[in-house]
Amino acid sequence: MDAVTQVPTPVNEPVHGYAPGSPERARLEARLKELADNPVDLPCTIGGEKRMGGGEAFQVVQPHNHQAVLGTYRNATQQDAQDAIDAALAAAPAWRALSFDDRAAIILRAAELLSGPWRETLAASTMLGQSKTAQQAEIDTPCELIDFWRFNVSYARKLLAEQPPANSPGVWNRLDHRPLEGFVYAITPFNFTAIAGNLPTAPALMGNVVVWKPSPTQTHAAVLLMQLLEEAGLPKGVINLVTGDGIEVSKVALEHRDLAGIHFTGSTKTFQYLWKTVGNNIEKYRTYPRLVGETGGKDFLVAHPSADPAILKTALTRGAFEYQGQKCSATSRAYIPASLWNSGFKEEFAAEVDGIKMGDVTDLSNFIGAVIDERAFAKNKAAIDRAKEDATCTIVAGGTYDDSEGYFVRPTVIECNDPENEVFRTEYFGPIIAVHVYEDDKYDEMLTQMESVSDYALTGSVIANDRAAAAYTADKLRYAAGNFYINDKSTGAVVGQQPFGGGRASGTNDKAGAPQKGRTTRPAGVSPDRAGSVEPVESHPARSHTGPMTTRAHSAHTADLTPADLRAVRDLLDAAFDGDFSDEDWDHGLGGMHTLVYDASGLAAHGAVVMRRVRHRGRWLRTGYVENVAVRADARGTGLGGQVMAELERVVDRAYDLGALSASDAGARLYTSRGWRLWRGEVHALSPRDGIVRLPEEEDSTYVRTGLAGPLDPAQELVFDWRDGDVL
Repeated sequence: MDAVTQVPTPVNEPVHGYAPGSPERARLEARLKELADNPVDLPCTIGGEKRMGGGEAFQVVQPHNHQAVLGTYRNATQQDAQDAIDAALAAAPAWRALSFDDRAAIILRAAELLSGPWRETLAASTMLGQSKTAQQAEIDTPCELIDFWRFNVSYARKLLAEQPPANSPGVWNRLDHRPLEGFVYAITPFNFTAIAGNLPTAPALMGNVVVWKPSPTQTHAAVLLMQLLEEAGLPKGVINLVTGDGIEVSKVALEHRDLAGIHFTGSTKTFQYLWKTVGNNIEKYRTYPRLVGETGGKDFLVAHPSADPAILKTALTRGAFEYQGQKCSATSRAYIPASLWNSGFKEEFAAEVDGIKMGDVTDLSNFIGAVIDERAFAKNKAAIDRAKEDATCTIVAGGTYDDSEGYFVRPTVIECNDPENEVFRTEYFGPIIAVHVYEDDKYDEMLTQMESVSDYALTGSVIANDRAAAAYTADKLRYAAGNFYINDKSTGAVVGQQPFGGGRASGTNDKAGAPQKGRTTRPAGVSPDRAGSVEPVESHPARSHTGPMTTRAHSAHTADLTPADLRAVRDLLDAAFDGDFSDEDWDHGLGGMHTLVYDASGLAAHGAVVMRRVRHRGRWLRTGYVENVAVRADARGTGLGGQVMAELERVVDRAYDLGALSASDAGARLYTSRGWRLWRGEVHALSPRDGIVRLPEEEDSTYVRTGLAGPLDPAQELVFDWRDGDVL
């Protein structure tokens, strides 16, 4: 067909209300009962063949009723992974040769099936397997996934239509958007079936082949999605679903020379592992893999003193507790002015939270269900227990939990007067929100502190009737959130309306629900010259982002620092340690990598990592020892210490077997918040005169970070090499 086609104009799928007596409610309730009463095997799909994974068997249960089994899957083995990759690569030539219109027709057909006969089936599976209420399941799958599929086709058509705007006389330049050379590894989370459907199908739409590893706890809905895609006409081998925890799959996929991309949503730790592994293997690949990842969040709500209390209460309640706080965008920390909090709002908010109805999601009157599994329950339970023991924290609402029948955690509000507390930094991924009450005249100081107290930058919101204050806050927090909401909760992005993603430790900020240029295709220019020959020239589109720069970081080895740099660092350290910084202390920080952070006033922060040797269980470990971390007095509390540590940790994680440091009680909080752990075993040093000597005074101040050596045995001692002055 020679016609130049146009794809259907996408519109957002209408949301069904499932009102009592409605036909959709009756269909949903029937499917809930049918799926709950009929547990099934949950197979892999490899090259179109259904087969159980070759590893250990596990059950998918209903989180709100963990004795109720929905199905059984088996962990995929390395052989399963290799077979999936082989099937994908075998399907690649025919799939990329298929026209875009034909590929798009499959995706649009899938959207129609999900909007029609598959609607209540996928909604019921999402409710039962992921403990979503009917409304939360409806806006997830079907609605958001239908939107992804329809809008992706429209965005892809616009992307493919982009061509060079200029041609020299007698020359016709053309741009070919070709699929990636190899396979895409899609790893999807438990919390959104829509994401599970989008991550493998978006690259497939662009002509790529995919190995898809869904979350174990989302496997029931994932297997149904695979069946839906097959009914829509997806050819065998284009998307290959492998079940289980993914460890064995990743061992094969990340080492494979034809890994062309990773499409990921999940934990920050897992994504960092994937990125690190790809980096370590970079010379093995046929092409540089494209990495797209959306990870964690510690999403905020800032209430200005002009905030409307009714809007604030709704934004907090829905933003923090819909779907049990298990949305990446869920509001998990809030900053509220004392004038508002102490005028009755605290009691009204607590009463509303305590009144939230929680239980089995098949009872459609419940507002929330259970957290996803035993591990999530334990994490949230531990966070609540720590808060109860913390003198700076007060449980305002909730604070209870019960896993006897389902993994239920009551919506919990923690008021904390220490804005540096872990409750404002650590992602719990559950129904817990931390509130810091600030003095009204300290608004700007509060913004400066909270902007970077957490490593994440996914979503945030401001509630303010004062429009100038809202604009000021948005500018102040420009880099603290990928999605920023004004007078609304921090959740609820809609495909085609609010592209979704975040920066910092929250991901690569590739916006889902918007055009994705240069990620799942490689543009290649095809320019016939005057003699008629054709020479493909690969191009790489660049993305730029400009904005006000408030700080500048610089990392360099001691040998590359100028005398002026070194003088500035020494002056900073002398001032920061208030005269308690010796020449030996200075010498300890030389000979390694330094990170220097500058602001408008000059050098604002510094840290160094130097190499030492530490013996553990008879093995001498190459250790990155952190020294001379300091922040200028007027810049403290603005996150610069964390910025310095992030760079030093990157060096430790990539270059050393182990990271170590010695910290005072005051400084320990920075390090523990970033994953450094107090060493509980004995600490020794290798003295040149007395041999190995114990250092008991260092055993409550030595912190370690596992590097390339992996976890250590705390029952064994650490033996540090000797140096003049303080050994540690």
